[in-house]
This record gives sequence, C-alpha cells and structure tokens, in this order.
Amino acid sequence: MNETTFTPIDEIIQREGEAEGAILVNPTRGEEPIGVILNYRSRGFLIVNGMQVPIDKICAVSFNNAAIPQLPNDYQIVIRTTLPDKEFIHLPVGNDIGWARSVCEQIRAAVE
Repeated sequence: MNETTFTPIDEIIQREGEAEGAILVNPTRGEEPIGVILNYRSRGFLIVNGMQVPIDKICAVSFNNAAIPQLPNDYQIVIRTTLPDKEFIHLPVGNDIGWARSVCEQIRAAVE
C-alpha cells in the first residue's frame, strides 16, 4: 500500500493563509510540498518542501544535474541558506534544463 507522508499544499495554505504567489517546481509533483514553493514575501518567508524558510536566510539559488553520467539528466534546484540545520535544500525539477533555469530564476526573483 502506498501511503502519502507529506502535508498536501491545500493544508499548508489553510494553515498559513493564502500565498502571495506560487512557483511550480515540478509539474509531476504539483500537489506535494516538494513540487511547489509558496511565497509569503510580505511575511518574510517561503514555504519550501513544506517548511518555512525566512527569505533573509536564503544566500543563493542555483541548479545542477544530479544524475550520474550514464543516466538521463535529472536537474535539481539547490537553495543555500544560513539555517543551522538546513544549509542546503534540494528540490527535484525533472530532466529539462530550460525548466530548471526558469524555476531557478523565479525563486531568485522571489527572494530579491
């Protein structure tokens, strides 16, 4: 049996209130916290992979190909923070470099 172990996006929005914006990170996982970043800029944070990340704690946003050379591309967003327990947050975005670049730019714009 396949059980979900994440809090659905709807529950996060119900708990935190309506987001000012959302960034679709992975279209195949749009109902999961790992697939969407919720922007609460006026309150000073983003919801990334279900956790609240203060915008002023985000140092850098980039992406890379996490696949080994023999396998197809598998891009991920890497968010570097100054949080003591979560220096790097990795979010899978799929195999399209253009999509990965676009998501990375959207996140950068959200934290500027």
